Amino acid sequence: MDYTVISDTVNITARLERKAKELNLKTLISKATVEQSALTSLTQLEDVSLKGKTNEITVFTDED
Repeated sequence: MDYTVISDTVNITARLERKAKELNLKTLISKATVEQSALTSLTQLEDVSLKGKTNEITVFTDED
């Protein structure tokens, strides 16, 4: 069997992955994910624009 996942969250994740590559980062984490996690030592970056989204997304990274 093959499974496919379709949702806004999946689309944002894929776009964040592409944006991380553009910014030469291994990890980009959305504010929504940070708010639901116990992660504390993250660096907030400038908000980023993602394809198909009208509002910019606040992102963080765990890289120095």
